[in-house]
Amino acid sequence: MATSDHDNENINIKILAKIDNLEKRIARIENNLFVNIPDIEDSDNKFDNNVGGSNIPENKDSLVESRIGEYGLAWLGNIVLLFGIIFTTQYLNSLGFIIMPSVVGIVTAIGVLFASKYTKTNYQNLAELFNLTAYLLLYYFIMRLHFYNSTPIITNKIWVILMLLTINGYLYFIYYSTSKNLVGSLALILIVLTSLLSDIPLLCFPIFVCVALMSMYFFKIKRSYRQLLLSQIVIYGAMLIWIFGNPVAGNSLHLVSSSKYVLLFLFVIAGIFSSIALLPNSDNELKSESITGMVFFNGFLFTILLTIYVVSLFEAHFIWIFLALFAGCLSFAALLKIKTEWKIIPALYALYGFLAFSVAVYSYYKFPWAIFLLAIESLLVVSVSLWFRTRIIIVLNLILFVVLLLINLFDSHSINQINFIFPIIAIISARIINWQKLRLDIKTEFIRNTYLIIAFFMFLYAFYKALPSQFITMAWIITAVVYFLVSILLKNIKYRYMAIGTFVSTVIYLFFTDLSKIDLIYRVLTFMALSLILIIVSIYYSRKRKASSDN
Repeated sequence: MATSDHDNENINIKILAKIDNLEKRIARIENNLFVNIPDIEDSDNKFDNNVGGSNIPENKDSLVESRIGEYGLAWLGNIVLLFGIIFTTQYLNSLGFIIMPSVVGIVTAIGVLFASKYTKTNYQNLAELFNLTAYLLLYYFIMRLHFYNSTPIITNKIWVILMLLTINGYLYFIYYSTSKNLVGSLALILIVLTSLLSDIPLLCFPIFVCVALMSMYFFKIKRSYRQLLLSQIVIYGAMLIWIFGNPVAGNSLHLVSSSKYVLLFLFVIAGIFSSIALLPNSDNELKSESITGMVFFNGFLFTILLTIYVVSLFEAHFIWIFLALFAGCLSFAALLKIKTEWKIIPALYALYGFLAFSVAVYSYYKFPWAIFLLAIESLLVVSVSLWFRTRIIIVLNLILFVVLLLINLFDSHSINQINFIFPIIAIISARIINWQKLRLDIKTEFIRNTYLIIAFFMFLYAFYKALPSQFITMAWIITAVVYFLVSILLKNIKYRYMAIGTFVSTVIYLFFTDLSKIDLIYRVLTFMALSLILIIVSIYYSRKRKASSDN
């Protein structure tokens, strides 16, 4: 009997070993097939957890409902709590109490702060919202100790401002410690609001500068593009509010008429936000498109503020302001070109600098002589683009050049010198682009052809406007000959096309206009000269074709 028991035990051991070996083989097969089979124990636990309820897993709709219930209602509850406490203190104030509403509000805010501590373990999301609500309540009731209060409890607003700044500083400390973007946004908005409430320029604008510096510092260590974007909007928005009289501090809405410091602080803040392009791009953490967008957005907001400030405060000095902006932008563009690897951003600053220079030129010379200098400036822009090695400057400069050309053509007071400067600049620009097209990474002929087309038509127009009718055709003939000689010298077919086009234009003008206007002697000379030159050109093409066929 003992022997039988021993045999049964051996059989059981062998069966268990085979089952274990079989499970291992099945597990290997499942791994090779990437099949995920839920663990039996996990399934049992899930079943046990669902005892008394449905053991069907939550679907998408129930997940959305759960999020709304947990997060959405928590947000809504805190908003209602915030306004409920505020309305309660307002009710106490309406009963004639002066100090009690502030005391009740501050004590309640401290109570909400303790509630966030006790709920932190089990309800973290609710605890964070309680925390924010508490700081908002503290800020509001401390602010009401002086501001927006018919009978201030603290008459000296400096003490209230210092208390508010203390709360702002603590919120920034929490943001530094936790990296919670919501806390950072609240700290940013409240500290800017505090500076506006002070209504003291020498306190308000240094705070703006400090906030801009902190925003750049936090972007450097946290890489939060949204926070930096919000800081630009809030700071520039606060400066816009200030220029309209700072109604946040209870002032009437109006454009301020004087300030000694506002423009300086505006330039400093724009410079701080521009320093994003100088940040080292370690491990490719900085996204090129995002940085370019930040730079562009900073320039856009700065331009709006600068325009308003110049119109309202510095209209008599804006030539020097824009000249300084030109020098600063061009210097910063050169620094970015030397010290960084960005390609588009230095070009954007260079272009912005040249736009500022254009405004300064226009403000000093006015029309039409400003167009003359601006056309020459476009040649300078093309030359500068060679160093920056970017075609974006070339493209935008071409657009501005065409705009200036159209302004000149539609101007009733046409000046001959300006009419001639456009084709000359166009020809030189085309030559520079052709000479350095590899350096500028220009793969098409569109830009160069556009300049040459402008030169072709503008030379015809300039001679037409500048010369007496009897000399127009002869001037066009000479222009065509010059084009032809240049094409031979440079071995460039484009100038031959321009020569042929000028010959065709001359013949059309000669038959339809000159025959009825000019004297007989000029008519004879023009016809003979044109026929001779056309025959010579025809002989040139015949000999060229014959030489090509012989080869």
